[in-house]
Amino acid sequence: QYSLQEGFCNAVLEAQAMGLLCVVSDAEGLSENVLNGETGFVVLKRKPEVLAAKIIEVLAINEIEKLALINRAIERIKTNFTIEDQIQKFIKFYLN
Repeated sequence: QYSLQEGFCNAVLEAQAMGLLCVVSDAEGLSENVLNGETGFVVLKRKPEVLAAKIIEVLAINEIEKLALINRAIERIKTNFTIEDQIQKFIKFYLN
């Protein structure tokens, strides 16, 4: 998700929950979805050469490390982004 601007991106959460390794830009909201180096990768926006280098780096990650990243991402989504949590945040946002 190499956005220039982004809100809180549910598509990135969904991708991680499905076990997809994510590379996102540092646009607002995306670094809340992906923890750089822990659950995926965050790269500078408007720097396509940095994105290309990161993609090449990610393609070279060994399977054990790739699975570790994916499993950390899945666990983080299950723990920190439940439907109940999202409903409460939505209600709080609109009632305050």
